[in-house]
Amino acid sequence: MDNIEKAGLHLLKELISLILFIAMFAPEASEEVCGFPLNVPPEHTESSSFTNRFGKFSIHLAARTVTTGVYGYPSTEVTYSVLHDWDVLYPTSLEGGCVIGGDMISPDEVILVPLGEEGKQVGWIISVDGISGNTFSYKIHLVIPSYNSLEWKYHCVTFLAKDGVIVVPEENGMQVWSQYQEWGGNGTAVSFFVPQLRRVHVTDEGRAHVGLDRLPPDYKKWPPFKYISFFGLYLAGAENLNPELMEASLELFEPDDAPVCKIHGLPEDEEGLRRLIEEVRSTRMLLASFRHFDLDWEGNFRGETVLHGLEDLYEETR
Repeated sequence: MDNIEKAGLHLLKELISLILFIAMFAPEASEEVCGFPLNVPPEHTESSSFTNRFGKFSIHLAARTVTTGVYGYPSTEVTYSVLHDWDVLYPTSLEGGCVIGGDMISPDEVILVPLGEEGKQVGWIISVDGISGNTFSYKIHLVIPSYNSLEWKYHCVTFLAKDGVIVVPEENGMQVWSQYQEWGGNGTAVSFFVPQLRRVHVTDEGRAHVGLDRLPPDYKKWPPFKYISFFGLYLAGAENLNPELMEASLELFEPDDAPVCKIHGLPEDEEGLRRLIEEVRSTRMLLASFRHFDLDWEGNFRGETVLHGLEDLYEETR
């Protein structure tokens, strides 16, 4: 072997050593889940489990600080996995496995609690910061295992809640009550809180159903909310297509509410408010009449262009 070959072999050995050194000590690329990746380990990990008539269910989460386009830096990212006995469950939607909030709840402050009383749990509640600034609201993430006759998966539902949730057990499920803050395009001084009811029902076979339910019109029998107002009940009834609740809300209507109604583009007197209630009643009947058609109502009434179209329709009907 001549000197040139020896020099080439030595250079090759040095190059291999350099590659091995970089591979050993360079930071690993992190997996991008929801936010932009940061090469940092999880700041907080937590687990929770419960056993019911369908077996043992567990959730394992890791919370870390990331940068996002929604909350900026720092944001709190929570990733999680759900297991039934030893089997890892897949989510039923693309939103599963991750939830992101602002920095008013840091990674080590993320709230993880079972959904339901001991022995009757049906899932978990993950709580992070949903709105931070002059006002604060929780972002609530429900995780609920479900059996579809072939395999176990899990549903997840995310929503904002001003003061967390109130959970009321019922046979084969849970009532999950909450309120969100509504500004109506105006300032915080005229904002109000809109109640919502989500119902979780689990069949004898383990299939879980979770979603918004109509609020009972007798609000005096509801769980104790911190904020109850005419505006909150009236808008909740409109959101529910629930004219009975809207009618009940008029019990709380006072003369001082009239100027705020004007700010929100609502009638300023009880007669006008009752007219809107009848329009909501008609809308409910209209939707029921077309229920067997695959009409994209939501898609047709969303976006800036549609808002202008709705304004034109409003002017035409005045």
